[in-house]
Amino acid sequence: MICPNCQATNPCEARFCMHCGQSLVVACPKCRYENVHYAKYCIDCGQSLREPTPLPTEIPAQSKEESIKRFIPKEYSEKLEIARRVQTMKGERRIVSILFCDVKGSTSMAEQLDPEEWAEIMNQAFEYLISPIYTYEGTLARLMGDSVLAFFGAPIGHEDDAKRAVLAGMKIVKDIQPFKDKINQKYNLDFDVRVGINTGLVVVGGVGSDLFMEYTAQGDAINIAARMEQTAEPGTIQIGEDTYKQVVGHFEFEAREGIAVKGKAEPVRAYRVLGMKEHPMDVRGLSAVDTPLVGRSTELNMLINAMESVKRGSGQVVCLIGEAGLGKSRLLKEAQDIWNTSLPEVKPFGQISSRWNQVMGLSYESSKPYGVIQRLIRNYIGLSPNDGPDQVREKILNTLKVIGNVPNQEWLDLLEIMMGVKEQVDSQDLSGENLKRKIYAEMLKNLELLASEGPTVFVVDDLHWSDPASAEFLVHLFQLVEHLPVLFLCSFRPHHNSQAWVVKQAVEMNYAHRYAQINLLPLSEHESNQLINSYLGGADSPQNIRRMILQKSDGNPFYMEEVIRALIDDEVLVHDQEAESWMMNTSVDEISIPENLSALINARIDRLEETAKHVLQIASVVGRTFYRRVLEFVNDTTDELDMELSRLQQMGLIRELAREPELEYVFRQILTQETAYSTILIKHRREYHRRAGEAILQLYPDRVEEFLNLLGYHFYHARDPRAHQYFQMSGDTAFRLYANAEAIDYYGKAIEVAKWKDNLQLAEVVELYIRRGRAFELDSQFKNALGCYEELEQLAQRSGEKRIELEALIAQAQFYGVPSSEFNLELGSSIVSKAQKIAEELGEREALAKIHWINLNLNRFHQSMGDAQRAGEKAIALARELNLEELLAYSLNDTAHAYSMNAHVKKAKEVSREAAELWEKMNNLPMLADSLGGMVLISLYAGEFDAAYAYSDRAYAISQATNNIWGQSYSRYAIGLVDLERGDISLAIEHFEQALRDAEKSKFTIGEVLSRIYLSTVYSEIGDHVAAISILEDKMFARVENETIQSLLHSGIAIYAHVKAGNIEKAERNIKEFKANLNDSFFMIAIYFVLGQCHLSLKKKEYQNVIRNSSEFLSSIQGTGVFYPNAELLLLMGIAYMKQGIMQEAKIKFEEGLQVAEQLGSRKNLWQLNYYLGLWYQKQEQNIEADTCFKQAIEIIRYISDHIEDPSLKAKFLSREEIQALQKIHPDFERQS
Repeated sequence: MICPNCQATNPCEARFCMHCGQSLVVACPKCRYENVHYAKYCIDCGQSLREPTPLPTEIPAQSKEESIKRFIPKEYSEKLEIARRVQTMKGERRIVSILFCDVKGSTSMAEQLDPEEWAEIMNQAFEYLISPIYTYEGTLARLMGDSVLAFFGAPIGHEDDAKRAVLAGMKIVKDIQPFKDKINQKYNLDFDVRVGINTGLVVVGGVGSDLFMEYTAQGDAINIAARMEQTAEPGTIQIGEDTYKQVVGHFEFEAREGIAVKGKAEPVRAYRVLGMKEHPMDVRGLSAVDTPLVGRSTELNMLINAMESVKRGSGQVVCLIGEAGLGKSRLLKEAQDIWNTSLPEVKPFGQISSRWNQVMGLSYESSKPYGVIQRLIRNYIGLSPNDGPDQVREKILNTLKVIGNVPNQEWLDLLEIMMGVKEQVDSQDLSGENLKRKIYAEMLKNLELLASEGPTVFVVDDLHWSDPASAEFLVHLFQLVEHLPVLFLCSFRPHHNSQAWVVKQAVEMNYAHRYAQINLLPLSEHESNQLINSYLGGADSPQNIRRMILQKSDGNPFYMEEVIRALIDDEVLVHDQEAESWMMNTSVDEISIPENLSALINARIDRLEETAKHVLQIASVVGRTFYRRVLEFVNDTTDELDMELSRLQQMGLIRELAREPELEYVFRQILTQETAYSTILIKHRREYHRRAGEAILQLYPDRVEEFLNLLGYHFYHARDPRAHQYFQMSGDTAFRLYANAEAIDYYGKAIEVAKWKDNLQLAEVVELYIRRGRAFELDSQFKNALGCYEELEQLAQRSGEKRIELEALIAQAQFYGVPSSEFNLELGSSIVSKAQKIAEELGEREALAKIHWINLNLNRFHQSMGDAQRAGEKAIALARELNLEELLAYSLNDTAHAYSMNAHVKKAKEVSREAAELWEKMNNLPMLADSLGGMVLISLYAGEFDAAYAYSDRAYAISQATNNIWGQSYSRYAIGLVDLERGDISLAIEHFEQALRDAEKSKFTIGEVLSRIYLSTVYSEIGDHVAAISILEDKMFARVENETIQSLLHSGIAIYAHVKAGNIEKAERNIKEFKANLNDSFFMIAIYFVLGQCHLSLKKKEYQNVIRNSSEFLSSIQGTGVFYPNAELLLLMGIAYMKQGIMQEAKIKFEEGLQVAEQLGSRKNLWQLNYYLGLWYQKQEQNIEADTCFKQAIEIIRYISDHIEDPSLKAKFLSREEIQALQKIHPDFERQS
């Protein structure tokens, strides 16, 4: 819409020109519909429209600057003048509360008056519209024909700007009432104003010479504020939801119907302000959650001691000092509850039945003389915000009578003056210094009367907002502590330039003998975790979110609560009622700063001088920690940098982190850094980030690799293409170290930067896609991984890049060939065939070698071990021929698994060792740890327990050194089987549980499955069958597809566990289901299947089946180097022979078993073999030999029992049938145990 006055273009919905303030609508004289200014006829009723009366756009009587200045309080005018002079906020992004106020129906009214009359009315009206804005330290952004636009939060921010905006709106509506009545009576006009308020982001400029704020609309914050005003009823204030959330505890509201806003799919919530609450309170964070007091027991005890002293008659002054959010108000609340409940009842006083009188300093009253003292008086005489002058006088009179102070007219006049009821002073004695002296004397007298009736507490919270007069008067009152049971409890922030600090210094100097100081510090990490647990109801929460909350809050309880609330409000964190835990509803890289926290921190930053503030903003770009040299390089004004850094340290915003090897600083709180950063315009941020990147390159040319991710970060935010190379290098480093989340992020950023170019060069990003997909796989984000490979394939197909398409297909085939929930032999084989065809067409032999390797794994994880071995051997041969060292290492590594699963342990050891040598040569530590971890199981099968331990320890050490949690799990998941064989039960449980924790932490699904499965065997062996079966029935096993190795292993061990527990029917049912899927040559699974079968046959007295199955299995592994299950199978065969009376064969098997078990060091089998061989000798009446065997069994049982730390597990082990029988056979066994 074109303005008829200045010809500027405005949005089509505009009612006033945003450049000159000219009205763009004309009201129909018949139906009052507001038409566009150029309409000749009303579009609602057809009425002819005459030309609208032009409205004045300027105040004619005086210059705008002079007109505005007369409305601004002196103290705030000085602040604004400083802001204008130093160009505060010249181009900043700020969260502000936006206030629109206009005269309803002004166009129609103006048409009924002469322009000069209307201009005079508006000139007078503006006084009522503008003055309250400056009273509450807002700033005028626009003065239009009949309306004003103001910001609260710029150029000077306050932590309660939303509240100030509402208070200003209320004052406008209230103060203009007499003027409105006058105009309505004089001109017969329906003159009234309406106010709309919303809170949101704007881009603001500096304060002009006319003291107006320069601004640019950002997002829809201003639009919503305008709609709040346009839809408000005359004489009312209407606010948006973002404002409502910040002030709901201070005002009464009426919810309105949703309001349509252009560009919004859903109506916007609106609330009408009804008035102040009688008992206002801050509604912060998770207000519905009642949390315990955490980490403040020492401080609370100090408050209790002070209250006890007062109860005994000794006056005290206590200062409770701490930064915003550390819990001062919460401590006061706890102290008040104790005072009200724990101390003896005292004589009530007026409205203060507990004799606990508390008042709070208000930021917008810090320049109001006696503001704090006025509210103290209001509290103890029981005034409410809505009391009129007559009610105030009545309550003053009643209170004075209650405390026994016979009121005189002079004292009544004093109180009425202080309460604002009496404006004029009739007596010459009640002015100036005399007034002050009389107030001091009378107030001291009244408080003495009050305290003389019993212990009394006066609390001043937020004393840092006190006005000078109140602070001075408070110090005057402290003399009461010398002779009366009075506790003055002052709570404030450590602002050294505030009136609170003046009070603190005065009490330290004059009342040190009755003074105690309590300093609140941030919570420790342990205490912070306790608090998070209480906020979230003790439920589990995702670890990455927990870490983010801890990092953002820095031990500040209020920050913590607000961050959690923001996560819940944004539905990032949702509560799963069934699981009784908190779940991430969506991934989140960053937590946005809640608006009230932003306001709190901005208010603190705005207290800085402009040069110090500028240094803080530049430092926020450089990073949470920053070197002084880098800051100096980036900062465009280097004068007095060290002085400004000292000021920032004095303000507690940063601290010195190190002096050697060079001077380094750190932001004390990460939210301070983020808030300072958020105020910088994007175009300026980019320039500062570019300079930061250049600084690192120039200042640290030999340390570029150390700063790769930082260089990527700075150049990325500078929109500099150099970010690509640094993110790629960072991704490669993270990928090598199995830091999967970081690799995903860096590779993703590198791809994004590459796409900044108009013509994407696929060759630059192909490896990024492949590695990012692989990192997603390792992080168990399978859909995202497949998405990477498929996107690369589509890009290759569109550009006709066959070789890149081949790489994408190979990546997809590999994806379907690994043991995960996405394993798919059919789909993987289909993609392999397609890839093989393209590879043969292109003559890509390297690709063919990779395809053989993929086939190895497809078959390996589908139980086709013969096919897997053959594919592996082809991959090894071709990789050797083409000198593909890395692929050769992978092929050797995975072929070793195929060999070991098929019981070819000797071959498995050979290729594993060669793989490990190659990884070591290439310095690929994570894969070296992987090979060593695989050799643990191979050594176990070979019966080389010491070697297994050596491999496990080395793999674990490497994984710890490289922070590879996945590798830590893999290196430990099998070593517990060695512990079990050796009889070290608690150590076995510890190793399996450690592997399980690390597997869960790193999303290593196979590790989770195998750790649980093998852990169950420990419980089965010691006789805790409930625990064993409970583990095997964990719901996580449902995530594993039936065809995968871990699923079959799970089934095989379940058979073993059910037989041991005596669940014969379940074991038989599992065997029938299992046989259909088992390849008998699949050694790794067959071990537990055969053992389960043999134990079941023994239970059912099918002794020949035991002998046949054991003999066949032992024959199948003869000459392969496998010894692991032999001792147990020989034991079972011996028992089966003995049960049948075939005694000689039984003895042979027991002795063969003993020989194997002793060679392995398998105490698990040794005690049982000795026990049964002892029974054999006993049956042969060879009692000496029997006694020897029994004693050896007892000794081993004692060792195992001593290595079970849990008493209940030890008891279960000693309750095993064989051990109970041995106790009866050998009478001193129980005594020895």
